[in-house]
Order: sequence, then C-alpha cells, then structure tokens
Amino acid sequence: FLSELTRLFDKSRLSGSVVLTIKR
Repeated sequence: FLSELTRLFDKSRLSGSVVLTIKR
C-alpha cells in the first residue's frame, strides 16, 4: 500500500512539473 501511495504521489508530482513547464 505504501509503495502504491508513493508511486501515485510521484506520478502526481511529475504531472504537476509537466503542467508547470507547459504553463511557463
């Protein structure tokens, strides 16, 4: 469960980073 949560968080963070890059 913890690993799944960590993976989800990492994916979300990566998505946020991509969004920021696109916005910029």
